[in-house]
Amino acid sequence: MTSISITRPPIKVLPTITHDWHDLGVLVAGGGIILGYEARLRFNGRSYPSNPTVPPATRLKDPAGKQVIGEEAGWMPKPAP
Repeated sequence: MTSISITRPPIKVLPTITHDWHDLGVLVAGGGIILGYEARLRFNGRSYPSNPTVPPATRLKDPAGKQVIGEEAGWMPKPAP
């Protein structure tokens, strides 16, 4: 569907829906970002934004949602070699 850059776990499925698809919550941190934050990615009818640090991605005010990637979800990606 989409390749999303500059993210790290946790990845969440949010309760909000855009164009019949759930919004995603991703953690944005590192690479010059001093204070990490969670960004909302909304489906535009074709895909999700590929970069959560620029619009149309927005900072989440309420980071509620179901974690699907990360420690709480029981799945963590393997670190790059």
